[in-house]
Amino acid sequence: MAAGVCLFLAAGIGSSAVFLGYMRSYRQERELYGDLRALAYGEENLENSENPEVSEKTENAGDIDEASLRRLNPDYRLWLRIPGTDIDYPIVQGEDPLYYLDHAFDRSEQAAGALFIDSGQTPLLSFNTVVYGHNQKDGSMFGQLKRYADRDFWEENPVLSIYSQGRWLECPVFSCRIVGDNDGGPCRSPQTPEEQAEYLAEAAEASLYDTGIRPGEGDRVLTLYTCHGSGQRMVVHARLG
Repeated sequence: MAAGVCLFLAAGIGSSAVFLGYMRSYRQERELYGDLRALAYGEENLENSENPEVSEKTENAGDIDEASLRRLNPDYRLWLRIPGTDIDYPIVQGEDPLYYLDHAFDRSEQAAGALFIDSGQTPLLSFNTVVYGHNQKDGSMFGQLKRYADRDFWEENPVLSIYSQGRWLECPVFSCRIVGDNDGGPCRSPQTPEEQAEYLAEAAEASLYDTGIRPGEGDRVLTLYTCHGSGQRMVVHARLG
């Protein structure tokens, strides 16, 4: 399914009216997800998740109110935060794998969509949990994932965090690679130990730089996937123990 998920903005900014439309959309998106963070963290803990960059320390982040998020949208599955970026968002999974390309967490129509998992996966239990998101021009959603193309950034922010079922999971990034938009290989979830070992070796070999991290047998993968210029996708892999 990965090759069919088009994650780039189809329209250009060709007039002042279009530009103003984008600005309005960005503002609405920021307000929506700001409200969601207030709900998720609680007002008293929100300062640990404020933009422009989330806290490096997940122990300071506080718990996520997953029950409230599920009441708002039963498609809620996980919360993702990446130090050194503004990426601090809920992740959803709908029956229609393309629905959240242009629908926000509250199911309103938004060009930015939401971060979402393919409907065919079991989040964090499948060998490869793939999270898709738009590379937004204002840096929102996965707009700052491109920072991982810089080894220095990875060295300063080698671990991303997932909140699931009442706890934070620390996930070390072991690969960052660029692939063609028709290359669905990074998004596959092999079943046999041999196929999984091959997948992990391929991901490490294709990385823009050597992280020195080598997931082994029994490890699972968290894959973040977004567009990266014309005809390309950026893929960031982290280890799930």
